Amino acid sequence: MLIFLLLVGSLPLCADDNIPIGYQEAVPWGNQLLKVKKGKSYGLLRKNGEVVLNADYSRISDLNCYGKAILQKGNKYGVINGDGEVLVPAQYKFLFDFIHVSQLPEDKRMAAYGNAHVSLAEFSTLDTLITDAKFLRFKKESNYNSYIIDDQGNIISEDVAPTISLPVNGMMRWWVYGTTFYAIGYYNIENQKSIQIRYDGENAQELINMPGFSHGDFIGDIAPVRDGDTFFFINKNGEKVKDGYDVQCNATEYIWVFSKDGQSEIVNSRGETLFAKEGYTDLHFPPSDGTPSLMAAKSNGKWGVVTMDGQQVIPFKYDDAEILPNELFRVAISGQWGVVDKKGKVLVPCMYMDIEMSRDASENACWVEPSDSLYHVFLIKEQKQLPTGYVYIYPFKEGYAWAQPNDSLYLNRSQASDERYGAVVGVDGRTYFSTPLRYEDYPLVLDFIHKNGDKPLGSLEGRRLYLYMTRDQRSYRFENIIPEEEWDY
Repeated sequence: MLIFLLLVGSLPLCADDNIPIGYQEAVPWGNQLLKVKKGKSYGLLRKNGEVVLNADYSRISDLNCYGKAILQKGNKYGVINGDGEVLVPAQYKFLFDFIHVSQLPEDKRMAAYGNAHVSLAEFSTLDTLITDAKFLRFKKESNYNSYIIDDQGNIISEDVAPTISLPVNGMMRWWVYGTTFYAIGYYNIENQKSIQIRYDGENAQELINMPGFSHGDFIGDIAPVRDGDTFFFINKNGEKVKDGYDVQCNATEYIWVFSKDGQSEIVNSRGETLFAKEGYTDLHFPPSDGTPSLMAAKSNGKWGVVTMDGQQVIPFKYDDAEILPNELFRVAISGQWGVVDKKGKVLVPCMYMDIEMSRDASENACWVEPSDSLYHVFLIKEQKQLPTGYVYIYPFKEGYAWAQPNDSLYLNRSQASDERYGAVVGVDGRTYFSTPLRYEDYPLVLDFIHKNGDKPLGSLEGRRLYLYMTRDQRSYRFENIIPEEEWDY
């Protein structure tokens, strides 16, 4: 019996598992499979003992949320799915997953154009996959340049450049530079042609140190290219469709806003002008899935609200304006912020240093910052600012917000742990969870509050929930009995 346990492993298996002798370990993995260990190698079996993947691999990682995992053999890497199918053979020494710039740590981010989508290939798959692995980058050991493979292991790009980005709308950015030259361009995945849009052998260092990306991803059929202090736009054939723009950003997935000679205009992802009325020097509208009906506009130094055909909705009388996705507007007069609706009705008077408003159209509250430099709940229907002030807040979501009270219980704990601790506050201004809570734990508490009938949690309920949340972070000395008042929640 002892010999059998040593050969099969000491981990308990289900009664219907039929694991052949010779494996030291068997754990559930993927879609009803078992990851088994033989010596120092890993493989996959079905529960009836059928071999899905021979135990020839030095590592099989856990599946990511897309059902993909890293397959490793020595110092070579590949990709496998939850059914044990090898999608990309473990034959690449340098394999990279693509990651969006917003997912990178702060110290690794580079400035982008406005909120334009800019993709990077900065995440090595030596540890794990973070995407669906539809596209991966790899390098050949004998070659300096990079290649793109799809999730079936097919090479879909030629030998282009050492640094390449995630294909977006069929186009892949590439760039290469040395001490004496700088070149950037795009590679068309569909026709497998490369377009060099800039080469400079004299001002290479100046271009390398250029703020922001030298060229952005294709949003639809056009992409921005920095040209000194201005930008030009190109289509998928490398032809300029717009040139000499001072400022630009992509405001939605399908629409660009940029200006030239003091005039702002809106262009769609095909390069077609949607709005180019004279007299508007700045335009603003929130991210959306289509063309917005309203936008904040600036004319003669003042802000108002207009429709896409240029009809004025709110007079040009504000020093600043910002439209929110629920068609409410943050507006400012003499540095004091307020909120108006699309008809110009004042919802929050212009008397606050700052206003933080949720993107939830059904909300009845927002955060306002008066002269005490603390944030307070403002009840919109009641036109009432509540007295309790908070040092740090997040906007309301699903009727609740995480906020750090101006209270020693929260502030001292935050200083001691170098993390912020707060409470859960409802749109009615009441505290629904008062135990000091990190923001990263807030979603779990919010889910519990919803399941509890959206009622404030009592002190006992709150302590029980927090003990459950921190169960993996605590240890106990069984020889001591700790009185409840000394528990560290």
